[in-house]
Amino acid sequence: MSHDAVHLRRTLTIGRPPDDVYRTWRDPQLLPRVMGHFAEVRPSGDGRATWTVHRDHGDDVTWETEVVEADAAARRLRWRSLGDDVTSTGEVSVDEAPRGLGSEVTLDLVLDPDGSFESALTTVTEPVQEALAATALRRFKSLVETGEIPTLDRNPSAGQTGRERH
Repeated sequence: MSHDAVHLRRTLTIGRPPDDVYRTWRDPQLLPRVMGHFAEVRPSGDGRATWTVHRDHGDDVTWETEVVEADAAARRLRWRSLGDDVTSTGEVSVDEAPRGLGSEVTLDLVLDPDGSFESALTTVTEPVQEALAATALRRFKSLVETGEIPTLDRNPSAGQTGRERH
């Protein structure tokens, strides 16, 4: 891991049994919904997915990942990137939450960028980077607990305060 690598780790309690949570995370259609705030993710079968981050000035960054470990008994899923543009690894682990409160889910991401993605990632501040992982887990929690991810899309009042409305 280089000195420019970004390591994001977050844990969140979800009010569902660990087996249900792990099974939901393994759904190939889930990742695009959970990571949609950060990247476009397209599952391509056999545990692979193509990730695209759309940058403001138009030069998108795309890489492919593959699942390298899917251990249902340990409720752990690990993946890594393929190719040279972005070196990334990720892990999701699901454990029993204390006092029977459901599950503790830990998302651990490491992005070690090269080339164009390095300049994009290093311009994002550490709090913003950490917010990406936290947001992904909150989106996942909402999806598992309620069946949907809250959004302000198509809400005409999104982003307006009472004083700004006419």
